[in-house]
This record gives sequence, structure tokens and C-alpha cells, in this order.
Amino acid sequence: MKINAKITKVEGKVIKARADVTIEDTFVVHGYTVKEGKNGMFVQPPQSSYEKDGKTVYTDVFHAITAEGRQAINDAVLAAYNAE
Repeated sequence: MKINAKITKVEGKVIKARADVTIEDTFVVHGYTVKEGKNGMFVQPPQSSYEKDGKTVYTDVFHAITAEGRQAINDAVLAAYNAE
């Protein structure tokens, strides 16, 4: 699977970059984030939020449905981040 990521680094304590992910030169997904967590860097898919019962609920706008797809996106985004 051909996956490319375009990185825009940001100066934040948790969020380190935003990423646009192109899949197979056919689809582009905007809004991935690269974050620094307790166990190191990780990639989070784009999310939207809404209020339910007075609480903010977050849902993924786009996500891989297989572990292999998720790993391929994570690898591409983190490789692009580290290359910057």
C-alpha cells in the first residue's frame, strides 16, 4: 500500500505536528496529528467532537480498519515527521 504524509510541525507540549496522508495517490486525509505521549510519539487520526449529556465526545473522522493499515499510516507519518 502506497502511503505518503505531508508534515506541518507545530510548537506544542503534546501536539508536535499535523499531517495530511495520501493513500495510493487516490485519497487524501487531512487532520492527522503527531503527539508526544507517556510512551513516546504516536499518530492520532482526525477527529470531530460533539456534546452529549453535558460531556464532549470525540469520534474518529477516518481510521484504518485493519492493524496492518493502521501500522502503515503510523509508519508513513512518523517517518515523514522524523525526516523534517
